[in-house]
Amino acid sequence: MRHYTFMNVARMKRLDKTTRLTEETIAAMGEIQEKTYWLTLTEGWCGDAAQIIPVLEKMAELNPLVETRYMLRDQHLDIMDAFLTNGARSIPKVIFLDKDLQVTGSWGPRPMEVQEVVMDNKARLATISDIVERNLQDAASKKFIQKWYAKDKTKKIQKEVVSSIPNT
Repeated sequence: MRHYTFMNVARMKRLDKTTRLTEETIAAMGEIQEKTYWLTLTEGWCGDAAQIIPVLEKMAELNPLVETRYMLRDQHLDIMDAFLTNGARSIPKVIFLDKDLQVTGSWGPRPMEVQEVVMDNKARLATISDIVERNLQDAASKKFIQKWYAKDKTKKIQKEVVSSIPNT
């Protein structure tokens, strides 16, 4: 997993420099009027997290009432297990908390379009018995997802996170 972590650091640095927030995102972040915390369960090896975390940080920078925090999924399975996606410990998972640290919502692990691709791929891979073919198909799916993120330029991440923020 070390290789993925190094690759993801490079992705995050690139996205930190290139992410441009939409006018809708900027406006929505301005509507937040009370202290809120965005707690994200993640891991360094997670490719989706590398695409999403820089966007969350850019969004949070717009409003001093929004504070981001990160926890490693594998060190906090009790929390992760309260926010499963289709029964899986999928990350990143953003948990929205109010000023009293009460959960007000969540988002993740990835934009809905990408989630559909991941779920379809998982089902397709389960039907392939040849390990070489399964690995080739899995690699092709991962490449498709990375291209999807690059083409989308964080627009869907922003839109879905904004629609998940309570009271915006």
